[in-house]
Amino acid sequence: MQRTPAEVRAELLPEDRPAFDAEWSHALDVARERLDLTELDDVLERWRRLAWLVNGDPDGFRDRMARAEAIQAAAAAGEPWESVKSRFGLVPAPTADEILARRG
Repeated sequence: MQRTPAEVRAELLPEDRPAFDAEWSHALDVARERLDLTELDDVLERWRRLAWLVNGDPDGFRDRMARAEAIQAAAAAGEPWESVKSRFGLVPAPTADEILARRG
């Protein structure tokens, strides 16, 4: 998935755009100083991944992040993992054999 910096920025949450702008600006400075585009590529790739996670559904992304933070907080507070899994409806991922068996 190739995206320009402007396209990536447009797909980010509005609250993440200032951080993108700051990192992108710093990477441009580094690229000019070193005559090396590695920093630019790395910054753009990190933000591309985040834009992909948002995937045009900012509210859904925020909900998923809030849920992940609540799960982490419960586990960090010492809540037993079995209780955390039950409370948040977490189920184990299927094994490779289970996935293959479903495909027939």
